[in-house]
Amino acid sequence: MILTQILQPSCVKVPLEGKDKNSAITELVEMLDKNGLLIDKNVVLEAVLTREKTRSTGIGSGIAIPHGKCKGSVNW
Repeated sequence: MILTQILQPSCVKVPLEGKDKNSAITELVEMLDKNGLLIDKNVVLEAVLTREKTRSTGIGSGIAIPHGKCKGSVNW
């Protein structure tokens, strides 16, 4: 799977309203849910926040690609 094949402009938000990591991640998960890409928003949010506790998904310069494994999203 190539990120550009699943990343949709409607799921990108700049700037984010959230001022801390958890609120920014929550905001992004809510965007995915609003765009009909999630089966269970709460399962996805928990998976992403759990993954973030293990190791940051930040890639530098204020950019991150929050992610996690779960069965709460639509299969791509």
